[in-house]
Amino acid sequence: TINLLLTAFTLPGLSGPDLAETLEWRRPELEVMVMSSYPDVRALSFSHGWGFIKKPFLAAALLDIIRNVLALDAGVMVAQR
Repeated sequence: TINLLLTAFTLPGLSGPDLAETLEWRRPELEVMVMSSYPDVRALSFSHGWGFIKKPFLAAALLDIIRNVLALDAGVMVAQR
């Protein structure tokens, strides 16, 4: 079971959003997070209901966001540090 797709916005040959849309079509329950250093990607991510993390980021920040995304999907709120 795949619960979360963490993808970069820019990928070789296929964009992260294209990959996410393809996988969401096959697995509507899939949570998506996009990582990018481009500021406009945040708005695109939120308009699709995806999570977003700005690069560069610390591993602890990524883990907090992943925990929150997966907990929200399960209907449980996880406290932020």
